[in-house]
Amino acid sequence: MSRKVKMCTLVLCAALLLVCSFSPIALHAQKQKVIGVAHWWIGNDWNIYLWKGISETLEAKGYKVLQFNAQGISTNQVAGLENFITRKVDGAIIAGGEGQSMRDVSLKFDKAKIPLVAVDMVLPGGVAFTASNNWEGGAKMGMFIVNQLHGKGKVLILNLPSWDTIRQRAEAAQLVLKEFPDIKVVAEHEVGGNEPIENAKNITKATIRAHPDLKGIIATWGLPGVGAAQGVMEMGKQKQISVATCDSDRPIVELMADPKAPPFMTYGQDSLSLGKIAADLIDRAIQIGDVAKAKESLPVLTFGPTLFIGNAGLEEASIVEIWTAEEAWAKMYSDQKRPW
Repeated sequence: MSRKVKMCTLVLCAALLLVCSFSPIALHAQKQKVIGVAHWWIGNDWNIYLWKGISETLEAKGYKVLQFNAQGISTNQVAGLENFITRKVDGAIIAGGEGQSMRDVSLKFDKAKIPLVAVDMVLPGGVAFTASNNWEGGAKMGMFIVNQLHGKGKVLILNLPSWDTIRQRAEAAQLVLKEFPDIKVVAEHEVGGNEPIENAKNITKATIRAHPDLKGIIATWGLPGVGAAQGVMEMGKQKQISVATCDSDRPIVELMADPKAPPFMTYGQDSLSLGKIAADLIDRAIQIGDVAKAKESLPVLTFGPTLFIGNAGLEEASIVEIWTAEEAWAKMYSDQKRPW
């Protein structure tokens, strides 16, 4: 091969390499950003569908998504988040957890200038947060129990106060109950992620034995609500005791359809939509390109859709409608001339 031919070959190869380096595929590989998602637990439908909403939305936008499951241990979740910082991810999502435990690590993201979005908690180091309206959900549980008991009777509460939004539900429910002095909370028990259905069932049965005239149960998250309803059924108290809970996991909806179930409602959350909202928020933060500017530009708190599901008392659910000022005037004061 002549020297001239060799030179032409080398030039051609160099040109091909240059073209390849700027091809759409190569550019995509170079620019693909990484989002870390840290779960506290993926043991129920709320968490499963939250992850589905997050992962599908981010992958459709071209992100690489790293998942970490802490198996219900907050220190593991913190370690997983710190690992995301070490790996210099482009953004991170905390997919539920014990909010108080996440505060310090959230500040590390802020210091590292990595945008952080949290689901079901508000953190000082995050750029934005999304949750269901848990205050409304707690009030709905309280309202349901008040109406079922006609303002009088004994109530058991199954709670998980270390999870911020679950604590909010309990506080809102109890604020409603406190308006009725003839309603008495006889016991409050914590039910965590370890065998929540069985533990709640056993607590319910023991409480019924201690208080045979128990009239209502509030379970501030879904699977303990299933256990509570099962305990009521096993004790044959379906006609006496009403159960209010949160979440819309499949076991809850299935149990409500059982004709032997007690009067039973749940404040349902659309966690698939929450996952999509969280994914959109972190995407917007990354597109803004600056954590401080993202904090100023994004909504601090976004509520996802909520539902009122049950086999009794559905007509008692509060209704929320969103109107503009123009719509409000047209619907409420159509007989009056609009002043603007």
